[in-house]
Amino acid sequence: MKTEVFDLGDASVECDGCSKVYAKGSPQKGGILFESKGLCPVCAPKWEERAKRYGEEKFIRDRAAPEETFYGFVMRTRGGDNTMTFTTFENKDEFLKHFFGGKKP
Repeated sequence: MKTEVFDLGDASVECDGCSKVYAKGSPQKGGILFESKGLCPVCAPKWEERAKRYGEEKFIRDRAAPEETFYGFVMRTRGGDNTMTFTTFENKDEFLKHFFGGKKP
């Protein structure tokens, strides 16, 4: 098993729905946190509608404040931790052992 941590910095944030990049200082306001996905003001309404349709509103963990930019919202939800952690495994058995004690889920 190998774990690597990457510092994303604070120059920009990216929507987990459409991959649009919002630079520091971008004026676009809004967005939601659905599970762990930061969704921009363009994607958020579609995700909220689908969540309502399928009874998954509980997965909306946070919403941008009325005057909060998407960039500011994402930075706030990260709480200063602008890193991503990637864990890779040598094989399927190593993965299963790490997450399920070696048993198949």
